[in-house]
Amino acid sequence: MKQQIYLSGINSPYKSFSKIPNFTRISILLLFIFAGGCKKVTEEVGTKGICPIVVSTTPVSGATNVLLTTKVTATFNEEMNPLTINTTTFIIKQGTIQVAGTVTYTGMTATFTPANLLAANTVYT
Repeated sequence: MKQQIYLSGINSPYKSFSKIPNFTRISILLLFIFAGGCKKVTEEVGTKGICPIVVSTTPVSGATNVLLTTKVTATFNEEMNPLTINTTTFIIKQGTIQVAGTVTYTGMTATFTPANLLAANTVYT
């Protein structure tokens, strides 16, 4: 059985490839290497992922008949840096007015405690 060996030259079937600049060849190679290393990350409760997400809140979004003494909590899918959970990053608003209160963080849950009772028949965000 004969093996054919092609050298770059006039009669080579690869002569068009040999005209591609080295920079382009390297770029194409790197593209395939990096694309092959990518994969989709699925977020699950308690699983570390690419970015933290809020997996639950209390009260739940759209809740009605919430006690006026309710503390608002947000639970994350992974532990957060406690220094980043504070009254400038965990905000409760009544319309456009920020509600005064304190924020604590334990485990994977941040808790907002309003300084005063929440108002009845009022929507908060």
